[in-house]
Amino acid sequence: MASSTQKSATIPGHLGDLMSATETFLSLPDLFTPLQRVLLTANGNVQRIISSYYNAPVTVDILLNHKESSTPACTTFKRSVNIIVKNHVCCRAVSTVHIYNVEVLRLVEQDCVGIGQLFRYLNILPEFTLVDVGRDDGVAGDVGGFWRHYILSGNGFKCHIHERFPDNWFRLLILLTRLWSEHQTSLKGQKTKILRLLYSRNHRRLAVIMLPKRPISAKADLDDQPSKKARPAKKSSDKITPKANGGANLNKRITDVLEELGKKEQSAGNVYKANAYAKAARNLASYDKVIESGKEALRIVGVGETIANNIDELLTTGKLARLEKDKENSHLTGQQDGK
Repeated sequence: MASSTQKSATIPGHLGDLMSATETFLSLPDLFTPLQRVLLTANGNVQRIISSYYNAPVTVDILLNHKESSTPACTTFKRSVNIIVKNHVCCRAVSTVHIYNVEVLRLVEQDCVGIGQLFRYLNILPEFTLVDVGRDDGVAGDVGGFWRHYILSGNGFKCHIHERFPDNWFRLLILLTRLWSEHQTSLKGQKTKILRLLYSRNHRRLAVIMLPKRPISAKADLDDQPSKKARPAKKSSDKITPKANGGANLNKRITDVLEELGKKEQSAGNVYKANAYAKAARNLASYDKVIESGKEALRIVGVGETIANNIDELLTTGKLARLEKDKENSHLTGQQDGK
């Protein structure tokens, strides 16, 4: 039985445009599209390519970063990150970093220089070696993708990096984002199926799912109709709405509150919570839609249940009870100090 993973033929390892090799041409098999070949042969500028293609900021979410082994001659670190654009993971990179230089090791362990920033910090132009490229049909039920294994080496350390990209993400990620945002209510529970159809290019079947079977009308099922049960009208002051406040102002208000919560956690010595609030605030600041509920905010990288509940409270009441209580306590303390 043939393996589901396809590998390329022998690949010349070096590219001459950035590194100190003489080869300036790299031939990849016909398994890949032109844009996929751009990513597979990128030497140190994947994030810039992704950001330029989508004209959007790229963030790196560190999943794993720890020391795996250590000997007098070599210390090995394991690192795993997600590269994220428009709140979607477009690349998973797993790295094994071998450090042979004592000074480089000191920078990592004592000066807290990130492994991903070592080359730039030391002003080293690394040597790039493309070891292998290939495709797969999906891992653990995931959609198919294409991958590469390459090596970046410099004076005193070497990085073995495996990057995997979802198949056809150049063309289909924006389409998925738009379709999902427009039809998320009617497509509830079908996101995985839509992903599979998008990446398998089964657009005919996709159209069957995406296109409405009939317009909502008096003849439609009762489940499709708004409830006729009278609901109490909400006062205009009960909820912060985009119309009342402006979308940009609303998102800015939420971002400011998250940053304030992060500062309070930092002051209290809760570094983990402080970083979580700061990360959520950064990602929300680059979110291109108006946040109207905590449930919607959960789609943003870095927003968990606690932060989503804070956003819901802020949208519903216009304030956070926790912050109001802190302000009240601060005011009372100020009055007592003034006596």
